[in-house]
This record gives sequence, C-alpha cells and structure tokens, in this order.
Amino acid sequence: MSKPVLYMDQTVNEGLKQGIGPVKLRLMMQALTELPIGSTDVWVKEWEENGLHSYNVTFHSFLRGKIKPNLYDLYRAYHLGFDKIIIVYSHVSRKQTSKRLYPVLAAASKLHLSVSLFIENAAQISAVDIDYYLKLIIKFDIKSFIYGDKESLLDSFAVFEALSQIYKILPCVLEFHAHNSYGLATANSLSAIKAGVRRVAASVAGVGTPCHAALEEVLIGSKYILQETIPATGDLAALCAHILACMGQNVPVRKAVIGTDVFAHESGLHVQGVVQNPSLYEAFSPEEVGLVRRLVIGKHSGSMSLRVKLNQIELYPSDQEIAAMLPKVRKLAVVQKGCLNDEQLQSLYFSERKNSYEDKRGE
Repeated sequence: MSKPVLYMDQTVNEGLKQGIGPVKLRLMMQALTELPIGSTDVWVKEWEENGLHSYNVTFHSFLRGKIKPNLYDLYRAYHLGFDKIIIVYSHVSRKQTSKRLYPVLAAASKLHLSVSLFIENAAQISAVDIDYYLKLIIKFDIKSFIYGDKESLLDSFAVFEALSQIYKILPCVLEFHAHNSYGLATANSLSAIKAGVRRVAASVAGVGTPCHAALEEVLIGSKYILQETIPATGDLAALCAHILACMGQNVPVRKAVIGTDVFAHESGLHVQGVVQNPSLYEAFSPEEVGLVRRLVIGKHSGSMSLRVKLNQIELYPSDQEIAAMLPKVRKLAVVQKGCLNDEQLQSLYFSERKNSYEDKRGE
C-alpha cells in the first residue's frame, strides 16, 4: 500500500508577506494541522521580518525555512531555530551549481540541518545535470529533492513522464512544486501523485504570487480521480474559509470544491435531475466537504425548481399558484440582477394566495 500524500503548505508564507501578525498566524497554523500537511514552508527572511524570532518553537516539527543558496541566509536560519531548511536554487550551469551550492550544503551538513534541495526550473535540467545533483544528494545526505516548475512550462503528461523516471533513481524523497500561470497546477500535481510522488506543494484556494496548486482541489481530485485514500474532509470548506479569513480573504463563491455556490442549482430540468439523482451534476456530495446543496431561484428557473424550493421552506403551492408566480419570479430576478431569497419567495407566495383567495370570493 502506498503512503498517503502530504501537502507542503505555502499558505502561511503568503500570510507572512501580508504581515498578518503572530495571533492570526497561530490560528492559521492550528487550522492547517487539521489537514494532511507535511510541512509549512516559509521564507526565513519573511519569518524574521515579521518579528517571529523564536515563535517557531510552538510548531517546531511543522516548519521548513526556505533560503537562497548563500551562507548568510543559512546561518540566519540556524540562529532563528530552523532545523529543517529548503535551499531554493535556479539551475544555470553545473559549474555555477558547484560554486554556489557546494559550500552551503557543506556548512548545512556540519550544522546537522535537515536539508531539502528545491530546483525551481527542474524541467530545464539535462540528464547529465540530474546525475550531478544525485551525487550531491548522496554526499550531503539531502532529505528531499523538490522538482519545481516555476515558469509553468510543464503539462500533466510531461510531469508524469519526468517524475516517473526521476522517482525510480532518486535516493531521497521526491517532491513536486507546481505553479499555476496557465491553470494547470492542480492537474500537474495530480500527475505527480500518479507518478508516485507523495509530497506536493499547495496552498489553500491556490493563493499566492505566483499561484500554487489549490490544496482542496488536489486533495479531492486525488480521491476521485486517482482513488487515493484521504482523511475525513467534513470540515474542509470551513477550515479553508477560516484560513483565508485570517488573511482577510473570502472564499470565492464559485471556487471549486469549497465555494458555497458550487452546489447551487437553478434551472428546471437541472433541478429535477439533482433531486432525483445528485450524481448527475455533482462529482461528490456537498456534505463531504461540509457544504450543503442549495436550490436557487432566478430568471432561468422553471416550475419544477420553484415547487421544490417552496417545498423546502415548507410552502406547498397549487399548480395554478406556481403558474401565476413563475413570471413574477423571473421578472424580479431580472430587475434585481440576482436570485431571489427565501423572504422574497415567501412574500410572492402569500401575495399570490391572497389574490387567489380574493378571486374566489369575488366569484
């Protein structure tokens, strides 16, 4: 049985860029521990600039400090208490790599730090260069090799092919870090998982500059597309909303997986199908991520939608009342440029019942 996939969180670092402060940072990190997070990756520079010199003691085993390949950053991370570091490097040439990486790796080894090597432009590395990195990994006991796609050059097929090959020969843990310039980060991360990678970088709702793979999308996608076993996700939407709120952001209502409108249905035949068999329109149930299915009434709604919605709020109109209400519902939706709420529907319903009653009295 394969190991579960762990997500290397990039969300907290985005919060640090915004200067969210230690209280909200603590709340974010506590919420992240409820998700299958392997680590939270933060730039040491951002961490220090936010005045968090010793704050990492609380989440000591949870943090990895990202640094550029220079001795100053390495010693700064060490004195701040980071015992796990990520050396972030963009490959230029083997000569340049030897000059810049070798002394930093040697110093990190003497300090007994757990080192991950992050090559931002890994897709541009030749087979000969890969062989050189393999030698560095063995010599300095590097714990993980992070295959980065900073420029978003890869598609899901290229990711699978490249990582399948590297996975077979790499003497350490392989990670994948996608960026989302062309909207492929989720697909590419799923391809990495399919290739055998058990650690992928992600952020809640894909937040970041540049954007990352959306954690919730990869998590649910890995279950339903790749048949991976994942932990319970009944609080997923609430946890993601809480984490984003700490950064002063809201979950977009149409955000895949966790947006409240993902499970909102309006048109007539659509609603009839959802009522009879939700799987016709929903890849998974809203309850799985802590959301609820909603029927909304707007300009595209039909009599079936209107009847089902009214029944949900314990109103039971006749066929004649439905026929009379529907044009008014559609007109109001057009005028206000949005769907009707429950109070508006109740008002129209009772107004129509009153008219119907008065018409009968008049007869």
